[in-house]
Amino acid sequence: MIKMITSYTEEIDYVDIAVSEILDKLDLSNQLLKNSIGLVHAYYEFIDSGVIQALAAKLPFDIAGVTTVSSSVPGFISDMGLTLTVLTSDDVEFAAGVSSPVETDLEGPLAELYSQVTSKLSGKPSLLLTFFPLTRHVGGDEFVAQVDALSGGIPQFGTLSISDDPGFVKSSTIFNGVGNHSTAVLVALAGEVNPSFFTVSVDDEIISRDKGVVTKATRNIMQCIDGMPALKYLESVGVIEAGNSKMVDNLPVVLYPEDGSRLIRATMLGTAEGDLILAGTAPVNSKVAFSTISAAKVESSAEKIIKETMAAAKKEDGSVKNCLIYSCVSRLWALGVIETAEHEIAEKILGASTPYHFAYSGGEIIPSLRQDGSAANHQQNYSLIVCVL
Repeated sequence: MIKMITSYTEEIDYVDIAVSEILDKLDLSNQLLKNSIGLVHAYYEFIDSGVIQALAAKLPFDIAGVTTVSSSVPGFISDMGLTLTVLTSDDVEFAAGVSSPVETDLEGPLAELYSQVTSKLSGKPSLLLTFFPLTRHVGGDEFVAQVDALSGGIPQFGTLSISDDPGFVKSSTIFNGVGNHSTAVLVALAGEVNPSFFTVSVDDEIISRDKGVVTKATRNIMQCIDGMPALKYLESVGVIEAGNSKMVDNLPVVLYPEDGSRLIRATMLGTAEGDLILAGTAPVNSKVAFSTISAAKVESSAEKIIKETMAAAKKEDGSVKNCLIYSCVSRLWALGVIETAEHEIAEKILGASTPYHFAYSGGEIIPSLRQDGSAANHQQNYSLIVCVL
């Protein structure tokens, strides 16, 4: 059994006040069980001001997480706040660590990190909480694939960091008070965890009915669809106007790889060569379709999945499980002036009776089902994802 305790603050500048606010709400002397881990999601200025470093020094367990542009826990919603969740248990073990920088090498740092973290456990992990940097050098799905290779496919649930500054340069992972834009953070859970996962993304009804095939791609650069330059293909099926590559900005791309999974990618830009730059890899031979995203669809899909989450969180004895929730920052942008809508939906449905932690994401990491019923870990975009613990 895992118990979740949540806390928060919006105090950025006065470090002692911020730390006191968080610790007072946690009431750790009366709440902690044998094993604990802290999950932190915060506006980047909490790193710059020293709040997270001071908080880590006061806590008797590791804290791991990322910067975000908006987060919530029961009774609190903020776009410039710090939210902290403590997972604590007598029968589930937690171990955490941070990698060396991954700017020039991915395989070595992640192998060292995985070995370091799992060596602290008495048994094999049953769930990995993964926190990866938002970097131009490595796509999020490459992190996921490398951890998959190391773990043998243990379920991953997590997020990429995000920030609201130009170029996302303040976007950081966080471990024990230190923020870094080029390190990966891993939390491993061992024991009877039995997580349930839920996800919703763009609506099938608004996905274009024309499905091409990715015939040429290099990592996250989709070069050809059905043998045509990608932008020319989009023109041919009426998704964009001829010569107007700006129409692909933030366009949802739906990929159907040969393994039967379904991937949602955000388009970052179209190039003069006719390529599409995506926020993740585009597997060659995947079928591809295109969609749109709107505030109404974000709200309706969030309500649908949070209701499913609420049903899954209820136990037979009347108690409830815990919920970790990430939503793509593209969904936040689509909401416009009603930017707190998804948070408010979670608060209304889950309420104070169900412990939860909700944060916006630079990329959502979750196991998805293949056609044969097996699971594959993927990084998605435009998604709202939930892990019920």
